[in-house]
Amino acid sequence: MKKTFIWPLAIFIILAASSFFFLKQTNNTPADLPAYSPSYDWHLSFEFSPEEIIETDFSNPSPLSLFQITQDIAHRDNWEFDYQDYGEMGILINQIKDKNNGQDGQYWQYFVGDIQPQISADKYFPDDNTQIIWKFQTSDQ
Repeated sequence: MKKTFIWPLAIFIILAASSFFFLKQTNNTPADLPAYSPSYDWHLSFEFSPEEIIETDFSNPSPLSLFQITQDIAHRDNWEFDYQDYGEMGILINQIKDKNNGQDGQYWQYFVGDIQPQISADKYFPDDNTQIIWKFQTSDQ
């Protein structure tokens, strides 16, 4: 009689323990939490003249080239935007808003801090939280 009672008790304990284990496993993965999505944020200044400086922020879920960032800002803010693709040499931005390259001997140039990278905007992928300055000015080079 004891053997008949022990087997159902043993099976009950095993089932209860396995149910507890599986319930504990599923409760450790909260389905209500949103998935983490990284974001890239950049701060840009556009110096159209010493009197006209526009500052803006731009975010994107994945890294972008400075060309893509600038083009998206121009589109977002309804600015004129023109460029020339020189193949492997890269893309040259010719116009942002109402300023065209060559106008009054000035050209669009970008700076990261005080440094002017010697790479075209389509090949420069700024790190997250980079501050970029676009200046419409005479070329020092």
